[in-house]
Amino acid sequence: MIKHNGISKMLNGQGFWWLAILIFLSLLYSTSWHYVHGPCRSTGTEYWTKNDEITNQLKTIFPDIGAYQNEDILVGGDDGWKISNSWGDATVYMYQADTGEHLAPPHNSPYRYRMLPVWLTSGIHWITGLSFPYSFALLNSLATLLTALFFTVYLIRFHKLSRLLSLIGGILYITSSSVTRSAALPTVDSLSHLWMLLIFWSVQAKNWRLFIIASIAGVFTKEVLAIGAILYPSINMKSAVGTKEKYATIALSLIPILAYIAVRLIAGGRIDEVHYGFAVLNGEFPVIIRRMSYLYGIMTTLMHFFFSFGFLWLGLLNLGKNRFLRIAFFTVCVPISLAVLFLSTGIIRPMGIVFPVIIPLFLTFFEKIRLVKSE
Repeated sequence: MIKHNGISKMLNGQGFWWLAILIFLSLLYSTSWHYVHGPCRSTGTEYWTKNDEITNQLKTIFPDIGAYQNEDILVGGDDGWKISNSWGDATVYMYQADTGEHLAPPHNSPYRYRMLPVWLTSGIHWITGLSFPYSFALLNSLATLLTALFFTVYLIRFHKLSRLLSLIGGILYITSSSVTRSAALPTVDSLSHLWMLLIFWSVQAKNWRLFIIASIAGVFTKEVLAIGAILYPSINMKSAVGTKEKYATIALSLIPILAYIAVRLIAGGRIDEVHYGFAVLNGEFPVIIRRMSYLYGIMTTLMHFFFSFGFLWLGLLNLGKNRFLRIAFFTVCVPISLAVLFLSTGIIRPMGIVFPVIIPLFLTFFEKIRLVKSE
């Protein structure tokens, strides 16, 4: 126990939440926003010199993509998103929000299925008059702030951590690689993090209404959130009493799957369609899988997995201490890791969505620390 009367009083009072908001806003500005929307931003040209089909198609929509070939460039403000390593995703979402249309197949997959962020961004643009890049940034910043705040409450309520440790958990989230590389950009990661947290919240609170809302909104944000169909019964089936409650648990578990099928039908795509139109059931996998066919690719892949959470991965040593996190690791983290490995072009950003498992596991090392009033 750490004795300090002033700190204890502040942490236990209402001022704690104002302090948390100020800290999170400061970190959001100094990390995510500074990364893209600062006075200037320099970058190499590796993302501009591509000459593949989708890059050329996007250049016809945004002519200044590829305009800088020979030297580092400085771009700030409204055009900051164009120089990030997320610009491929960002360009597609920008085009969909601006026109209400999709790129020509197969380059519109899986982006056309991620409808909710695009709809919300278009609504913000229509209401506020902000440009589409800043409308996206406003949506993502709000989602990130809410996620950090709700995550702090989640750690206090469901993992019984102190307010101090829970605040640190929120800080670890908002400064994680996935957040700082996407929160101020036209991406869907920030909103998907919020829905994932609410899915975890609903499962632990056994709140079926919240689970339905978070699952449907989540799948319409990013297809990987259909993982709730595995997590919900894995946690709640054992505690279900009687046949009726067990059937109810199974029925609720089907909600994410039905939402997944629905979004595919609405957009007119295949159920097994993944990155750039590859059909998994036909034995087709994105070429990114080739990275595992040689030693350098394997080492790079492992390095990127590590960088997604860095030293926080040490929390896996605490798997045996928490039943819920242990189940969540095998039903959420492992499947998502495999999906990222075989079906995604990136690793660090997509892996960020498992933060409700990794960060609490790490904080378990310090769960006995408490601040108490000095005598």
